[in-house]
Order: sequence, then structure tokens, then C-alpha cells
Amino acid sequence: ATLNLVINTDVTSTTDITTCNSYTWNGNTYTTSGTYTAFFPAGSVFGCDSTATLNLVINTDVTSTTDITTCNSYTWNGNTYTTSGTYTAFFPAGSVFGCDSTATLNLVINTDVTSTTDITTCNSYTWNGNTYTTSGTYTAFFPAGSVFGCDSTATLNLVINTDVTSTTDITTCNSYTWNGNTYNTSGTYTAFFPAGSVFGCDSTATLNLVINTDVTSTTDITTCNSYTWNGTPTPLPEPIPHSSLPDQSLVVIQLLL
Repeated sequence: ATLNLVINTDVTSTTDITTCNSYTWNGNTYTTSGTYTAFFPAGSVFGCDSTATLNLVINTDVTSTTDITTCNSYTWNGNTYTTSGTYTAFFPAGSVFGCDSTATLNLVINTDVTSTTDITTCNSYTWNGNTYTTSGTYTAFFPAGSVFGCDSTATLNLVINTDVTSTTDITTCNSYTWNGNTYNTSGTYTAFFPAGSVFGCDSTATLNLVINTDVTSTTDITTCNSYTWNGTPTPLPEPIPHSSLPDQSLVVIQLLL
């Protein structure tokens, strides 16, 4: 007797798969990495049993979140942003394992700070360590000087008014009243008025005073018949008759004016 015998063995197969997120194999969907098997009775082409093995590596899509606080603008993934907000960027197959990648940016934009101060004052003003004595516009720059770390620029619009001084020269008679005080002697007098100018600065007034007094004079005159003084003739007393005189000599009348 002759036996022609063909022996077929059961079939085994192994599949190695690396993929993203999920994988469907033999009707089953897998979302986690692992080793999975499937048994098929008489499943081979020769009618023998078949066992399939799946070595599965699942990589997930990648997400990343970046929180940024900065000044004025920020460039991210080729785009420049000047306002705060949440921005996303999608990269198909962008991860190191070839899965999709989604990046999220939480962005806070703080702007540089500017401030302006208007000051009107007297004589001088000290600002940011500098003393100014003339009117003008001054600036001070502070790198990263704001509370958020951005640059800060301060501007000062300054008006300087000076203290006021005035001098008055007066020549008058007997007495002079000035700023509530009466003076009857020559001299130099001052009056101080705190914040007394129209701009609120101190005012100092000086008076150079010359006092001349009224003039009195006495003139003794002896003359005959009449005398004119300051434009007014002065009459003489009635003459004494000659018969009453002891002799013929003239009488001289002394007129005291």
C-alpha cells in the first residue's frame, strides 16, 4: 500500500502596527497599545486553524498649550500678534510619531506705558531726580519700568513762573502811605507778599522814598513908603504931620514883614 500524505500545519501570523489614536483589526477597534490575537478555526487556506497576533502601538495626537505675557507684540509660528487672546495652530502629522499636532497659545499683550504731567509752579521744580528752572517739555524713559515690565515714558509739561519784584521811586512832601503804612522820613522800605503775584508766586515790593518837608521862611524888611512882596503891595501907616515933629527931619518907618 502506498500513502501519499500531506500534512498542513496550523497557521500563525504576527503583525506589528504603529499608528495614531486608534486601529481597527479583524472587526475590532483598539485605542490603546497592546498585543492582540485572533483565532480562526480551520481558517487557513488548507483548512487548518489560523492564529493572528497584532503587536499594536497607539500614539495619540499631540496637544500643547503655551501661556505668554509680553509687551506690545508676540510672534508665534510665523504670525505676529498685537492683541491678547487665545490662538491655535494645527499641524497635520506634525508630531514626532507622525500624528496630528495642535498647539494653543494663551497670549496676554501689555503695551508700553506713557504718562503726561502738566505742572505750573514757581522758580523751580524737581522731577525724577532732576531740578528744572525754566519752562519746557521734558521726558524720562524707563526701560521695563511699568508694573507689567514694559517700557515706560513720562512727559512733563512744565511752566515755571518766577517770584515778582517791583521797585517804586517816590518823592513827596511830609508823608507817604504805602501798603497800609505811613512814612514821614526818607528811606528804602520793602513789603513781602507770600504767593502774592497773579501766578501765585511770592512778590516783593521795594519803595525808594524821598520825603521833603514844607518850607517856612522869615524875611525882615526896612523900607520907605511901600513894599511889594509876593505880588501884593503893603500899605504904610498914616504919616505924622510935620507940625507935630520937633524939627524938620524925616521920619523913617520900619516895616517888618
